[in-house]
Amino acid sequence: MAEAKTDFDVKDFAEHMMSLTRIVVESGVAVMPIAFLIKPGLAVDVLGIAGGVGKDKEKLVADLQAQAVAGNAVVVLIADTWVTDAGGRKGEALVASVFGPGVKPSGAYWRYERDPFRWEQVRWGDVDGIIAPDMRGEKSTQ
Repeated sequence: MAEAKTDFDVKDFAEHMMSLTRIVVESGVAVMPIAFLIKPGLAVDVLGIAGGVGKDKEKLVADLQAQAVAGNAVVVLIADTWVTDAGGRKGEALVASVFGPGVKPSGAYWRYERDPFRWEQVRWGDVDGIIAPDMRGEKSTQ
């Protein structure tokens, strides 16, 4: 069974999806978390997560991990949440979580302030709010 591989830069994809989500944030519409399952051949399944991540985070992670293994997919999960960075600063941010079989887990956050909107730089690294389980030892079920 082959490990998930990508023919493109998954970080670029995640940052692009975050930039599209920024438009929604600035429009004032509530942002629903969305997961992209990128399969071999770059087929993409898109899953909206009704009700957000919230208290069912463990169930959501387990479901996404199962789908990643079943489809030999890389998961890119985009959400709007509150974060605390390594320096202890709290604030709103878009976050991207990247994980899947054979993929080093990673996450990015893009902090912002409202009234008026002010966006910081996208940063890759650890911050609470990022869901990126280590699945490098997992194998596809295909």
